[in-house]
Amino acid sequence: MNKFYEDIEKINCKYLLEATPFRIDPKVNFSRKLNEEVFFRYLYKEASSGINYKENELFNRKVSDAFKDVENKYAKVEMIHIAGYGGCGKTTFVRHLLWNQCKQNGHTYEIVDYEGTETAADPLLIRVSHKLKILNSIDFTKFIYSVANEEILNMNRFHTCLHQMIELTEYLKENNASDEYAIKNHLKSQITLFDKVDDFLAYLLTLDFVTLLYGEYTDESKKPFIILIDNVDSLSDLHEESTLISAIKDFITNCNFFFGQNINCKSTFGGKQLYQLIEKTKLVFFLTTRIATIKRYNELYPDLENLYGWNSATMPEHYYDHKEIINTRINYYLKQENSRNSETVKELFKIKYLAEVAYSNHNFKRLFNGNIRFCIERLCDIVAHYNSSIIQQCLNLYSIRNKIPEATTGANGMLLSMLLTEFKNNGVYREKLQLSECKQDDEVSLSRLILTLLRERGDRCSMLELYNLLSPFFDIDDITNEIWFLNESSRKIWRRLLLFNVKFPTSLVELRKQGQAYKKHNVEIEEYSEVDICTSGKAYIEFVVPHFEFMLSRHNHSIGLLEDRRSQPLFADSSEAEINTDIFKYRFEKKIDWVYQDVRDCCYNSVHFSDKICDYYNISRDDYINNTVYNYMAYAQDGTVRFKQSYESRLIFSHIGYIERYRRYLLKKHREDKDYLVDINKRIINFIQKYISLYTDEKTCYQTEEQNKAAKELENAIERIKQSDYRDYVTKVETKAGETEEM
Repeated sequence: MNKFYEDIEKINCKYLLEATPFRIDPKVNFSRKLNEEVFFRYLYKEASSGINYKENELFNRKVSDAFKDVENKYAKVEMIHIAGYGGCGKTTFVRHLLWNQCKQNGHTYEIVDYEGTETAADPLLIRVSHKLKILNSIDFTKFIYSVANEEILNMNRFHTCLHQMIELTEYLKENNASDEYAIKNHLKSQITLFDKVDDFLAYLLTLDFVTLLYGEYTDESKKPFIILIDNVDSLSDLHEESTLISAIKDFITNCNFFFGQNINCKSTFGGKQLYQLIEKTKLVFFLTTRIATIKRYNELYPDLENLYGWNSATMPEHYYDHKEIINTRINYYLKQENSRNSETVKELFKIKYLAEVAYSNHNFKRLFNGNIRFCIERLCDIVAHYNSSIIQQCLNLYSIRNKIPEATTGANGMLLSMLLTEFKNNGVYREKLQLSECKQDDEVSLSRLILTLLRERGDRCSMLELYNLLSPFFDIDDITNEIWFLNESSRKIWRRLLLFNVKFPTSLVELRKQGQAYKKHNVEIEEYSEVDICTSGKAYIEFVVPHFEFMLSRHNHSIGLLEDRRSQPLFADSSEAEINTDIFKYRFEKKIDWVYQDVRDCCYNSVHFSDKICDYYNISRDDYINNTVYNYMAYAQDGTVRFKQSYESRLIFSHIGYIERYRRYLLKKHREDKDYLVDINKRIINFIQKYISLYTDEKTCYQTEEQNKAAKELENAIERIKQSDYRDYVTKVETKAGETEEM
């Protein structure tokens, strides 16, 4: 098969992996050379066969059942709604279904795409004006006029726009209807003929429907007609969005009545009996929105699903396996090339292997939040921007995971380090997470607290309750600003961490009105938004925040690309270099000491904040840990609840686990050099003991009975290693329950 691109060396890897015929960007669709045939046959990965395969099967069955009903001649108008995470592949999935239907069953379909549009009317105006230009003829205008005058069909359900349709036919007769721009402007001018904007939208939908009927009238085939209304939630104005949904809902209702009223139609037009036209016409609407958006529709029209039979099939988060998508595309490009020695091909392989690393850890899937585009962009950015030596070390670590299991932890840590550096370089720390270098200043991260509260409140909490929980300790305006920065409206590089529900502010100014209402002691719950924590938000608070590499990346807050060996991740080769200072012999000691000091300061600040809460509510430390939502409920890998823990203890035990796996990695890597092993053991064990001392110090940690036992287990393991004069290379400094395992 011929290439759809000229030279792979001239194309950025990002564009190769994001390639699609549906994006306007010529770099992504290769200047329109990439068509649907090529895309769906060679570049499209249909579904994941991973852990969510049962959910994938359920989703496929729902959509399959909906398509079977396409052939039901009595169901004239249907709406199939597919909701899913932004970028998870809803549009591609539906287009693939439509493409297959077209190829296999001859069904026809068209797309109304709202991506990048500002008003609900814009795509409809473009679509209708284009069709009017193409179809315009004496016969066509006569058909519209006859329909609008109800001479041949019963149109009483569309009575609000029949007069305007007649006025349009007069315009088409009197003017040059080959000028699409002029037709569009005339249609826009007709908005003044309607009392409401949604009536104007209904008029455009009706015009589109009438042109469709005329197309069916001139077409002898009997093909169901499918319309995909895509990216409705791209409209930034919630009012525009709700108006469009209202118009679509009314239009579908009116269409169903229309078919019922005309099923026994006796009229003819141009010598053809119109009952045949009614019989063979079938409309199926697909509507794609993000999961957040369907909540808006249920709020606006809570009876919508019951009354209008929507099939709200939720796209599984991992329906698409990003790793397999990348592999599928890279394999196709390689078949098109004569050599694997080009720089572009080498970069593609790096991205392929980085995807293997990323998807060895479910937390990375959650950070990418089901968004293949986000996954590809970040991996491409890493390959393009960051120290090639660090990338290769990451891949090398992962390649020896069977020989040294701890190497997987190192590879994941290095990838996280590169992601965090990417976020830092793009201002995400400053603009969204509000993070800075740790210091003992009695301050805690408000963003962390907000996400913690949401997690502990069952992933959802009202703004009213968040104000109640945080306002004794933070300024109302600061709380409002932080929540806005964390929501999807300000998302740039990271996936959204939280989103609004029930009441949807469209700007920070609008959200601040809720803060003002709280200041005026307004306790009416309906005046406040609900806030939901997203998949990425949970991954951030559960996996990123307590990670050693997260704290190391904060230590040196200046912008950089991991060129400085001092800032490279713990498992990097540079960590083993000897620096021979007065205190430390190896660079890894310096890194661990930096992070230890930052953890100590961070824990001190956290305890100070916790003491304030205890004083405010007049509760004990035990009550604070076990009976408030400012702390964490620990979960086992199978999802069962284990125990409550303070932020400080969680941070300390997570770091101990990471440092311990680094110790075991070094012991296995250098197993032949006994003197070196003793030295490594002694130096790292001493750091782990310092971390345990942080836990046992009341000034830097709130303890629990459960974790006291864990700390004792760690101390016992350390004591065994010490008694061997640090020649015990087998004992693991971890608990039986694995509390020190990386989150």
